Amino acid sequence: MNIPIVRIVTVIAGLLIGFGITWGLFFLLKDRESTEPVRTNNPEEVSSDDENVETESTSNSELNEPLVIPDDVTKLEIPQDRFDQKHAIATWVVSLDEDQILNWLEQSTQAEWNVSTSFRSEFQAALVQRLSQSSPEQALEFAAARIEPVRSALGSIVFFEWATIDRDEAIAYAKTAPPLSMLDRSWVLHSILQSQVGLTLEQQKEIARELGDEAYAITFYFQSLLTTKIEDPKKIWYEIVDLAIPDNFQHIDTLEFVAKAWIDEAGLEIFDKISASFTDKSLLEWVAIRVLWDLAQVEGQTEEVFDYTLNLHDDFPRKGFILRSMIGRWARADYKAVLNRAETLPPSSYRQEMIEDGYNEKARIEPKQTLENLDSLPPGLLERVSQTAIRELTKKSPTDAVDVVLQIEDEKLKRELATGLAYTWMNKDLEATKNWILNLPTGEPLRDALLAPLANSLTETDPRLAFEIALQQSLQQSGDNLRGHEASIVRRMQKLTLS
Repeated sequence: MNIPIVRIVTVIAGLLIGFGITWGLFFLLKDRESTEPVRTNNPEEVSSDDENVETESTSNSELNEPLVIPDDVTKLEIPQDRFDQKHAIATWVVSLDEDQILNWLEQSTQAEWNVSTSFRSEFQAALVQRLSQSSPEQALEFAAARIEPVRSALGSIVFFEWATIDRDEAIAYAKTAPPLSMLDRSWVLHSILQSQVGLTLEQQKEIARELGDEAYAITFYFQSLLTTKIEDPKKIWYEIVDLAIPDNFQHIDTLEFVAKAWIDEAGLEIFDKISASFTDKSLLEWVAIRVLWDLAQVEGQTEEVFDYTLNLHDDFPRKGFILRSMIGRWARADYKAVLNRAETLPPSSYRQEMIEDGYNEKARIEPKQTLENLDSLPPGLLERVSQTAIRELTKKSPTDAVDVVLQIEDEKLKRELATGLAYTWMNKDLEATKNWILNLPTGEPLRDALLAPLANSLTETDPRLAFEIALQQSLQQSGDNLRGHEASIVRRMQKLTLS
């Protein structure tokens, strides 16, 4: 139910704002027309400035001509620009009487009227809004005869306008209206509540109760808070946390919004009281995740939020998940700060994760420097960090990556990094990678190690060369017995040859 409601609110707000602007422009133009300058009656006294006045006066007198509204909507001159279309619609509609509105509404449903869906929707919405002010029952009859989503969009406009003018009458009609089914109750109730400003929750409940869905008043109240400046977040918080329905995730956005408003006012420590006020663990879990994550993204307070979260009780819902996600984001934003903070922590899984994420992010940002100083990496990080660095350096400069790899003395590490380099480079420039590998000295262990991944990558683009490389390597290393990887390439090549 929540998603259609949000769409309805968006439609109504857009229409009201759009038509308000365009009507304002229309009356502004009319006002300009009434301020026509005085002209001289003596032809000899006409100067160049007077000629300009005459031109403007002629133009104004053209504007003062009565607006000609055709009976047939197909005769309307529709502007190309979207804003001009809105202006034109507002100009037309404001001058129509009720019979003309009904006539145009009927014509607007005809498929033969070749206009865009968006223009037809705005056209009908403007007509329905105007008709709702004088004859809401007829406007609703037209809306109810449409199919979804037009039915609910236009119907919402009707009840919004109707309840704004006469709430009791709109409610009375909604309770007994034959065209309205139970499926319509949600948007009818929402539109009526949306039209009323300054009602208390109890008053909203009373309206909802009359229309058979008292519980929706709570949902509406939660949603309305998202567009309200929270003057007393503490008071509002204790009100909504008691109203929140367990496992109702429609309430999470509002709970997060008010919690952050309270924290902004009273400081992060107030989250202790926020957490303690929850009776539903699932809601606490999700609100904590979203609030703490968002606060940790604010520049200048990441470390404070991290420290606060780190000091929460170990049984706090999803504490580990929140911290690990926070560490990852923090490392991406400022790996140096993460590494510095890790140095001050006692041994723990969180400290280790900070070190790993910090160095891995450093390798992504400074790959060449990382590869040139692999000896300075903490124990256990060499493989992961060096692979990240070689991938990033290869993306930026394959030649620099080759130079760094060839200088590594550890043969096992050199082979592993060269393989990572080759796969990354082949995705960017297969031809250049092939030339580099094949130009390595024959018998060079690194060349032999890279022939297999090269052959695999060439299978689709150059199957014959892939076959020759795989066969050559296999015969060199295993005599006539092909290893699994090379044998697979040979079999694929054989199929290509047979086909």
